[in-house]
Amino acid sequence: STLDRSSAASDVYKRQVGNVWVLIPDQGLFRFEGTKKVSHYPITGKSNFKNESPECIAIDKKGGVWVGTSGVGLFKYNPLNDAFEQYLEDRNGHSLANKNIMSMCFRDDDTAILAIHEGELLKYNTQSRELATIPFPGERKTFLRDVVCFGDELWVGSHHGLFIINEKKNSTLPVSYTHLTLPTSELV
Repeated sequence: STLDRSSAASDVYKRQVGNVWVLIPDQGLFRFEGTKKVSHYPITGKSNFKNESPECIAIDKKGGVWVGTSGVGLFKYNPLNDAFEQYLEDRNGHSLANKNIMSMCFRDDDTAILAIHEGELLKYNTQSRELATIPFPGERKTFLRDVVCFGDELWVGSHHGLFIINEKKNSTLPVSYTHLTLPTSELV
């Protein structure tokens, strides 16, 4: 498969081993190895690709490549067979089916934090394979767009604003956009 240059890339990551991974939601994932080789991974391989497309990519602390999808769970790259393996439910039967994973990040303990479009914030322990909900104000009442892990803090972007969540302190801080400013030295 070739890269359709008319589509927008939604995520780009570089692994420590030198591969660059580019996610294009309606095409799949592309791995660039230097300037000579490009590998394509459609991820879901389904005929319903537009509705089950990959949405986000994240690299765990060990260099593992993970992809979140619309409705068909998580996928992790297995370099031994050069393919992605699906994780659709946890070991307790909690499912990721029909959940649109819009963004994800990894904490230092390799727990994946998943921002679900429909308003859920989930954590997936990659060692124990267990899913859990992270409660926050507005849960299931807002569309989540982005999540970034900063130490103990989760910065969550939604249609209702930006929230900083700290589970250890059991706190959620809504951030007012009027108070976010850049120093003038940062402006171009």
